[in-house]
Amino acid sequence: MQNFASLEPVPGARFTVERADGKEWLHAHAPRQWGGILFIAAWFCMWSAGGVVVLADMFLGDNPLFAAAWLVGWAVGWVFAGAWLLWQVAGRCILGVEEGALVYHWSMPLCSRTKRYDVAQIRHLRIAPPPAQGEESGQAAQMPVFSSSSGSVQFSYGARTVGVMPGLDHAEGAMIVDWLVKRLPDQARA
Repeated sequence: MQNFASLEPVPGARFTVERADGKEWLHAHAPRQWGGILFIAAWFCMWSAGGVVVLADMFLGDNPLFAAAWLVGWAVGWVFAGAWLLWQVAGRCILGVEEGALVYHWSMPLCSRTKRYDVAQIRHLRIAPPPAQGEESGQAAQMPVFSSSSGSVQFSYGARTVGVMPGLDHAEGAMIVDWLVKRLPDQARA
């Protein structure tokens, strides 16, 4: 039997616990998918150049109505790709408990949102189920602006499933659930 000199390093969590105003908050950056970032950034540049060409054609070309209609679709794609890039590069999430509320805040340049959930109404706090073997987790690319149910940690809030902290690993979700259990009422686990 061969003796191997080194073991795999133990990865740390991709979130931090920080104190502010006497309260603890979990901070996590959006998960970065570098292959997707490079592809979408290159696509974004070409898409922008194409839009400039069609914009010029709208004023100088033969069919300005078609160019104007095409630019509407172009603008939707441009905004979506730009928002995805901003989320991947500079997005972040913050989670904490204060004054009877679970507070979840996500932000990226030009856009942010804070949601406050009544802790007395939170039920079934749990780790999000891991993707089936061979499936890719879609939450790594998921921006909170498009979905409120994806996230590494989920809970029932009334008749809805709420997900927070997207893109983290199943083990990191378990660490967050353990952290929250100490700060939420007992019925949150039920």
